[in-house]
Amino acid sequence: MLENELHREENMKLQLIKDAHTYLEGRIKFVDTKASFFMAVLGGFFAIIALSAKEMLLSVGAKSVSPTIEIGFYLLMIVTFLLVIITVCCLLQTIRPTRKFLHMTMEVKHTSGKAQHVMWPSKEGGWPQDPTDFEKRIQSLDTNGILANYEETLYVSLQLIRNVYNRYRVAALLMKFTVVVSGSLFFALLILKLIGV
Repeated sequence: MLENELHREENMKLQLIKDAHTYLEGRIKFVDTKASFFMAVLGGFFAIIALSAKEMLLSVGAKSVSPTIEIGFYLLMIVTFLLVIITVCCLLQTIRPTRKFLHMTMEVKHTSGKAQHVMWPSKEGGWPQDPTDFEKRIQSLDTNGILANYEETLYVSLQLIRNVYNRYRVAALLMKFTVVVSGSLFFALLILKLIGV
């Protein structure tokens, strides 16, 4: 009776860890999709700014543009381009984070280096050396080993999603900053051109 109760408790714990891992994978995919969408939006935003600036500078029949306005539009293009590039790099870090990027470090720690983890091997625990070593690890797994593997994978996934969201927040702030700065510069230059500076 006690053995059945323990077995049921282990199964419930294992199912909870599986469900949590599935949920985290879904969140990671969701952020990846948002990052991809925002990269496309930024590309479109830059194209609109560039085409509008070109139209204002080179439109047929337009009165000549003062050198101040012309320099202003070229500076606008440079600033917008640099901000878009930096923001896209941050969005790429959301999709595929690296350990270090713009002073943001990503620490991924393992619960224990001693266990022979199959789902997410650590440097300390070692990767399987060959198919025989891998098969031996699989065969040696009992319920506790399976549970330990799921726990390790969930722990690493939790760290990954934390880092992904940290990078995404920075990218989202940069994107808002890019739109506000570039949009403000654009409209300021447009007003200056209309009043004939």
